[in-house]
Amino acid sequence: ATVRSGIFDDQNGIFWEFDGTQISVVQRTGTKQIAGTIELTVDDNQVTGINTRFLDQLKAGDRIIVKGMTHVVSHVNSQTDMTVTPDWRGVVGITGAKANLIVDKKVKQTEFNLDSLNGAGPSGYDLDVAKMQMIGIQYSWYGAGFIDFMLRGADGNFVYAHRMRNSNVNTEA
Repeated sequence: ATVRSGIFDDQNGIFWEFDGTQISVVQRTGTKQIAGTIELTVDDNQVTGINTRFLDQLKAGDRIIVKGMTHVVSHVNSQTDMTVTPDWRGVVGITGAKANLIVDKKVKQTEFNLDSLNGAGPSGYDLDVAKMQMIGIQYSWYGAGFIDFMLRGADGNFVYAHRMRNSNVNTEA
């Protein structure tokens, strides 16, 4: 089981994550377009690609967005053939559609760039996941600035743990 807290859905967001062993901070984006276009038939899971590179860009377990709906890649059979779950739920089949890959940029606690929260960082704060924590996330609108992940420290002030830079990096919000 994984516990997440922040602002997110299955396609985009920023959040803290605990997988039972490791604390991480995550930026999830669904804006990475895969090459080519796809075709899907109503109530079918077979995706046909035109000028696609499925083998190069996708693997089983990846999540993609098709016309606003999230699907999980089941199998990648060739550069132009794959299956997804669930079946296409649209009311009509589609042709010439773009698909976007959902990407989770995950940073583990040991890789935090401001304070590792293990007692050895600048704040001296030692994160105990068995105890209640107050998390904070600060971000700039449209993803063009920074995302700061923080915890409320022992003195009541926020301890900044990790900063993700997005300014002059991303090409889309």
